[in-house]
Amino acid sequence: MKTYKELIESFNPNKISFGTNDDTNDSAIETVDMIGMDFTFFKLKDLFYVVYTELGEVKFAASKVFSDYPEDYTMKRISSSNILNIFNSVIFIVEKIIRKNNMSYIFFSGADPKLDKVYRKMTKNKSFIKLMDKLGFIHYQEINKNFIFSKIDINSIPNSFN
Repeated sequence: MKTYKELIESFNPNKISFGTNDDTNDSAIETVDMIGMDFTFFKLKDLFYVVYTELGEVKFAASKVFSDYPEDYTMKRISSSNILNIFNSVIFIVEKIIRKNNMSYIFFSGADPKLDKVYRKMTKNKSFIKLMDKLGFIHYQEINKNFIFSKIDINSIPNSFN
């Protein structure tokens, strides 16, 4: 069995089928402009997951049955032995949402001690940092247990570096 350190260092986005249809395989991402939310679903083993960004915050939740309503999923932990696979799948999908919307920032909320610990480690993970860099997120900051990644418009920097 892997240690916690080995587990978090094993982070690497996992390509997975996702979508908004019942089979979660149409690669669709739904947008609700009124509340600034993008979401989609995936299935892993016997559970369904919703992955969404809401005003830049990355969230995910699970359900034992498929529903096309994100609010039907729970953020409470449902027993699963695939924590790393789930997390890697979530990050793969978040990358798709970021690209779809050309998001200028995202953040992960360390809402409870376990999430805080995972996100704190994730921000130091070489694979994750490389992915954020590839997506153009070159600035990282932690504020009140929110782990924030943002893009910096290089054209907005004064031309005093010549």
